[in-house]
Amino acid sequence: SIGLLLTYSLNIIKQLFSLMGRFSGLSKMLISVERCENFTKIVQEKYPTLITDKDLPKYPSYNGKETTFISNGKINFNDYSVKYRPNTPIVLKNLNFEIKPKEKVGVVGRTGSGKSTLCLSLFRLLEPTSGNIFIDGINISEIGLELLRKNLTIIPQEPILIEGSLRTNIDPTNCYTDTEIIEILSEVGLDEFFVNKNLDYHIEDNGINLSIGEKQLICIARAFLKKTKIILMDEATANIDYKTESFLQNSINQGMKECTVITIAHRIKTIINYDKIIVLKNGEIVEIDSPKNLLIKKGLFYQLYK
Repeated sequence: SIGLLLTYSLNIIKQLFSLMGRFSGLSKMLISVERCENFTKIVQEKYPTLITDKDLPKYPSYNGKETTFISNGKINFNDYSVKYRPNTPIVLKNLNFEIKPKEKVGVVGRTGSGKSTLCLSLFRLLEPTSGNIFIDGINISEIGLELLRKNLTIIPQEPILIEGSLRTNIDPTNCYTDTEIIEILSEVGLDEFFVNKNLDYHIEDNGINLSIGEKQLICIARAFLKKTKIILMDEATANIDYKTESFLQNSINQGMKECTVITIAHRIKTIINYDKIIVLKNGEIVEIDSPKNLLIKKGLFYQLYK
């Protein structure tokens, strides 16, 4: 009887181990259910298209292949405020300024001043708490997200590439000829890259077979090719050496002279020749003027410059 009892006791221990393993596995799987439930509670973006989109004016884009609702590229922020979530503080506070058509505008400020939030607001990744943004007199809050984002271009700080050919990464929608793509590669200084690798060169997922600088230049080439009337550059030259950056700035001055360009930069040298500088601090505009005038005033921009 004692032997039989010991034998079954050992089996019970094995069964307990198995039970605990199954219980922990069930707990892990229930986490997936919990996450799915949380996704249903996320505040959804506004509609991608609206019935009124078709009533917007249509103008030819710079590349001549599409139409756009943007005629000149004038941007107005009117008492604009925004925050990331309802229970968080306001990040941008009552911004009021105007960017004229074809102006090259630099946005500077310390970390956390609201520079990148400005870009997110233009693409309506964040909806305003109060106020509005107007592009050529049209309230962007009354436009479908698909139409709005299609007519803006952003060159992000972190370059984003997909697995596929070089051609696919520069022209994902397959709207341009090889000649046009090669010309753009030359404009951004990727001539050597093209000599060694043709447009069918395979790029790994997230461009792991390229250097950070090459990836950033490909993203810039993609923006140059699209030629929308408003272009945002969020630390786009952060991973590029000074010589290449200087070359790119000349390319921007030539190839994007008909575009409104907003550049977020930590390097003052990047934007020192721009038409206007916006200096942000704690989500508010503390200075806005030409670089020359701001240096004469010896305010916050002057301190950053020094």
